[in-house]
Amino acid sequence: MSISSTQRNVLLPVGLAAAAAAGVLAFTLLGSGSSATAEPAGTQSISAELTSFQGEQPEGFRIEQVPAGWDVLAADTGKLVLAAEDASNQDPNEFTGKILVTVANEAELSVERKNTQDLEVGDVTATSFDFEGGDSTGLLLPAEDRTLIFQFPGSLKWDSATVAEFAAGVESVGTPDIAQG
Repeated sequence: MSISSTQRNVLLPVGLAAAAAAGVLAFTLLGSGSSATAEPAGTQSISAELTSFQGEQPEGFRIEQVPAGWDVLAADTGKLVLAAEDASNQDPNEFTGKILVTVANEAELSVERKNTQDLEVGDVTATSFDFEGGDSTGLLLPAEDRTLIFQFPGSLKWDSATVAEFAAGVESVGTPDIAQG
């Protein structure tokens, strides 16, 4: 099962805004003991805690950790989709509110991104960014002969350290099915 870069690009902006929101939340929580942040209507706050992945390794990827209460929804040689176990939308081809990992194609690598920042993921320098028009943050992670592109929903409220820890435990294996742009 593969997705086009157009489908992926529409969903990726949602995850990038989430990462930015995670940084704001972390600052708010660490900066004052009495401050509370309200969730926008219709969103669900999700635990940022990572836990060891206990399932069978998905086709095309190896993963070490998942957010607590999340599991692999779908995987093939071109994409990995993680969702909350109790998510109301279990469609593996709809990525809102889910973590999406794919192998980036040349067109995706050449796109100018907003709010980019270097992020150390293990011994590799990745690039975090915000997706346009959404509540998602993204990450471009160079890995040997390919680059992984991650989409994180804002509802995760992950800080940069958690994004880096999760991404360090994701690896594309075998020959990837790279979406054509």
